[in-house]
Amino acid sequence: MSRISRGTRFYRETSVPTDIDLPALLEDVLTVYDSRLRASGIEVVRDFAVVPAVRALRGELHQVFSNLISNAIDASRDGGTLTLAVREAGDAPGLTIVVRDTGVGIPEENLGRLFEPFFTTKTGAGTGLGLWVVRQFVASWGGIVTVMSDTGPTNHGTTFTIFLPLVTSQAVHNRTTQERIQ
Repeated sequence: MSRISRGTRFYRETSVPTDIDLPALLEDVLTVYDSRLRASGIEVVRDFAVVPAVRALRGELHQVFSNLISNAIDASRDGGTLTLAVREAGDAPGLTIVVRDTGVGIPEENLGRLFEPFFTTKTGAGTGLGLWVVRQFVASWGGIVTVMSDTGPTNHGTTFTIFLPLVTSQAVHNRTTQERIQ
């Protein structure tokens, strides 16, 4: 499948939850950003365990990881490493997804506001909605997103960690149906 058909397929997705292979979805998102990653000199490290599929809306998951990867690229203009990891969560039935970059990092005073709508750390770019959307989607699935960052001279970069619970297809269907009714 070509990059163009993958990109257009994303916009034609329905609002019906499906079983999603997260490593495959992350590969699809990386394909979209391949030229930006190469142009920025960013090495991508994949650490994908064999994990169960999650039942969710593909378009929403694609948007979450697209926002995080795009931000990582913006923070790593001088090259670096982007690490993507997917594992089963050890303490709860769910998956842990990590998006880590070695970019400039986020100043500590901004960490508490990152998920606010219209807040951005990018001067002259960005709407400040990307991370707000990430948090909204993850929370709607019963998940959690956390962030850690360092702006030190040698240790710098940002790590987003997402926990997605493994839910039955009926639970996701019921939630989606409820949202459509309201």
